[in-house]
Amino acid sequence: MNNKVLNFGEILTILLFYPIAEELITRGILLNKLNKNRTFIISNIIQAFVFSILHFNINTLITFFIFGLLLGAIKRHGGILCTMVIHILRNFTVYIMIVYEITFPNLSRWFYLFYGILFFFLTGVIYTYFKKYDISEENKKTSLSEI
Repeated sequence: MNNKVLNFGEILTILLFYPIAEELITRGILLNKLNKNRTFIISNIIQAFVFSILHFNINTLITFFIFGLLLGAIKRHGGILCTMVIHILRNFTVYIMIVYEITFPNLSRWFYLFYGILFFFLTGVIYTYFKKYDISEENKKTSLSEI
């Protein structure tokens, strides 16, 4: 382990506050507002761009843009709670990799490719779970209005 271990408040901020706030801002507010007068594809591209800019890192701009596109598509079908869970898990795995210095200098490209495929698979599992049990805002609205 290295000296990058954070205190409890920093961990909560990185693992809970930031992902939830980013999801509410980019997919909850921005994507919904853009969808009112644009196609979903254009709206999703704009929100993904804003999401990538929010991270203030030119080196990871494309990575965050693609992640934003993926989360936008998932939000459309699985709801914002689903994207929050995926975002929190992604931040958690990156935090663990940083704290435990999980890097392979000679195999870094293969490792990160494997990590991306694994994370993409886990995203599919989470999305499937949310769809199977219909855990979404639309279902909650329907069931609440029936009461």
